[in-house]
Amino acid sequence: MKRFLIGLLWVIPVLSIAQTNFRKGYVITNSKDTLKGYIDYKERSKSPVNVDFRTSLNSSTQTYNLENCAGYGIDDTEHQRRFTVNISMSKVDVANLSYGPDSSFKRKTVFLKVLQDGKNLALFSYEDDVKERYYMMSRNHQEPVELIRNIYLSTVKTNAIVNDNKYVRQLLAQMMESNPGRPVPEKSISNLDYTERKLLKFVSGINDQEPP
Repeated sequence: MKRFLIGLLWVIPVLSIAQTNFRKGYVITNSKDTLKGYIDYKERSKSPVNVDFRTSLNSSTQTYNLENCAGYGIDDTEHQRRFTVNISMSKVDVANLSYGPDSSFKRKTVFLKVLQDGKNLALFSYEDDVKERYYMMSRNHQEPVELIRNIYLSTVKTNAIVNDNKYVRQLLAQMMESNPGRPVPEKSISNLDYTERKLLKFVSGINDQEPP
């Protein structure tokens, strides 16, 4: 019985470690130091505001947040970087659409998920209670710019929904700036939905690389 209890006491911590969701990753501090260790990976419906970190699987957990963490990553899975950006507040669900375009925004420090960091352009995503948004940042800028999609009710035609896809014009301008003289991919532009897959494919073209 004594041996059984001793064995149980030894097994429990091992099982506890095995059941955690800590994966190899890193944290970048405000002083730009990169700390290697393990990140608690969580499936999220919204962008994170903090992250749990351990230097080893057996060490104590440290929580990093937007005040003391410039970014973090989980090897081959997810990378987040901290930025202060403008966040559009227009709604996308039909029941809450505004009459006429809604250009309201708030300025906030957030973690943006890195979708691609190419030679010409970086693409990010951010999601909160309002909606999911995408951001781009060219090599000669320090702050990501939101790719704007504004959906609203027409003030002229009753019950008509207007889709102002400003993000298409933004990406087209960026493509022409990064690759002057390159023919405009009309088919890609006309089919450029506001989705991660389509935006990644288009940005990959701007960066002259294969989409992930």
